[in-house]
Amino acid sequence: MSFFLTLSAYCAFILFLIRLFSHIWSWINADKEPASDPLVNGKISPSLLWNALLDILFFRRVYATNKLLWAASWTFHLSFFLVLLRHLRYVLYPVPGFIVFIQPAGKIAGYILPLSLLLILIVRLTGGKDRYLSVYNFFLVGLLMLTSLTGIFMSSLFRTDLVNAKAFVFGMVTAAPATLPESRLFAVHFILFLVLLPSLPFHLIASPVTTIEARKREQALYKVIHEK
Repeated sequence: MSFFLTLSAYCAFILFLIRLFSHIWSWINADKEPASDPLVNGKISPSLLWNALLDILFFRRVYATNKLLWAASWTFHLSFFLVLLRHLRYVLYPVPGFIVFIQPAGKIAGYILPLSLLLILIVRLTGGKDRYLSVYNFFLVGLLMLTSLTGIFMSSLFRTDLVNAKAFVFGMVTAAPATLPESRLFAVHFILFLVLLPSLPFHLIASPVTTIEARKREQALYKVIHEK
C-alpha cells in the first residue's frame, strides 16, 4: 500500500505540473495574439492595477452580485489558505517558526472550511438565476468536502500518529519512501488529496489577467459614454 500511494503521489504531482504548464503555455500564446476586442487594448494605469488587485483580493465583483456568496467564498479561500499553510509542517524540516505559529489558526480553519463549502453550495443552489452549478463544480466541492471532513476526523475522533504521518509524507518528498501509518482514514484522506491536486481549477491563476482586462473594458466604456 505504501508503494502504491507513493507512486500515485508522484503521478498526481506530474499531472498537476502538466496541467499547470499547459495552461501557462496557452496563456503565453494567447497574449502574443492581438486582442479581438478593441476595448482591452488600452493602457494599464496604476489606478487600474490597484482596482484590479482589490477585485482579486476582496472578490468585489462577487460582493456586488451576492453578499452572502461573497462572505462564503472569502471565508472558504482564507480557510483553505490557512489549512495549506498548516500542512506545510509535514513537508518541511525543520518547521519554520511562522508555520508553528499559525497551527492553531490552521486547525480552526479546518473546521470552518467544510461549513463555508456547504454555504457556497446552498447559495448556489438557491440563488435564482445564479443557481447553476456544473458537474465539475459539484465534483470539486464534494472532493474538498470529503478531504476536509476526513482531516477533521483524524484530528479529533480517530487520531492518527502524526510522527508516522510526517515520516511517510516527508520521505515521499525527499525520495526516501517510508511506511504508511496504520490508519485507513489517513490513507483515504491522502488519496482524496491526490485526486484533488490535479483537479484544481487552474483558470484561477489567470485571474489577474482577466480582471485587468475587465477593468480596461469598463474604463474604455466609461470614456465612450462620457466623452463629449
